[in-house]
Amino acid sequence: NGKWQVEFEPNTSSSYPAVGLFNQTEGSNVVTGTFLTETGDYRFLNGNCTRDSLFLSCFDGSHAFLFKAALQSDTLIGTFNSGNHWKSEWLGYKNESFELTSPEELTYLKDSTSINFLLNNLNGEPFSYPNDDYKNKVVIIQIMGTWCPNCLDETIYYKSLFDKYNKDGLEIISVCYEVGKTQGDYISSVKRFKERLNVDFDFVIGGGASKNKAANDFYMLNDILSFPTSIFIGRDGNVKQVHTGFNGPGTGSYYDDYVRKTNSLIE
Repeated sequence: NGKWQVEFEPNTSSSYPAVGLFNQTEGSNVVTGTFLTETGDYRFLNGNCTRDSLFLSCFDGSHAFLFKAALQSDTLIGTFNSGNHWKSEWLGYKNESFELTSPEELTYLKDSTSINFLLNNLNGEPFSYPNDDYKNKVVIIQIMGTWCPNCLDETIYYKSLFDKYNKDGLEIISVCYEVGKTQGDYISSVKRFKERLNVDFDFVIGGGASKNKAANDFYMLNDILSFPTSIFIGRDGNVKQVHTGFNGPGTGSYYDDYVRKTNSLIE
């Protein structure tokens, strides 16, 4: 049980920090939980433990994850398999006070340049921002992909925001970077996603699933580190906040805190 300070790929140039949140059912070897990273969480993990070992996994339709670890003294020494194509090591130890860098600090506007882009909508027609339809509105620009589980969780939350606040002036634009070979593939995936979730806000096509492509389109930001990344713009047209990644409902109190703060920001 508890909160663990975790490092994936330790002692390498590719290392990155995480928070492990584990819940063991009292009197049982059943364990649930997740890992938070600075670009999102690993969603709903389930498994079990023995006296000195931990096993957690999930399959969300897109990703198959397996986390294994041995407890040696006070340290979890583990491996992480993503499908059969990726494997890395990880280390963790109990640290209830450990926190990651704030997701509001990782991505930022490089200068006073406003957000602007010209892409195509789902009908293949040019879509530019800013435009008169969004003037004097609160706007969230969501940089995402329909293949991304964290983006799915975020879009479900954004649907609830849009349904509540659209009448008061909230608009959302999802800029999608998709898996596929053609523009038609991208459009089909986004239409299917939009219809399945029954969301009414705007979707446009950014291109292929590439953070480099997204960074080029949003050159006014320092970088695109994660799908999703969200830009919050006030009625005055100025950027109020940029949020990197998304820690969804699998993170418990972290998600609840994010929802409370974001609802307050929108209001």
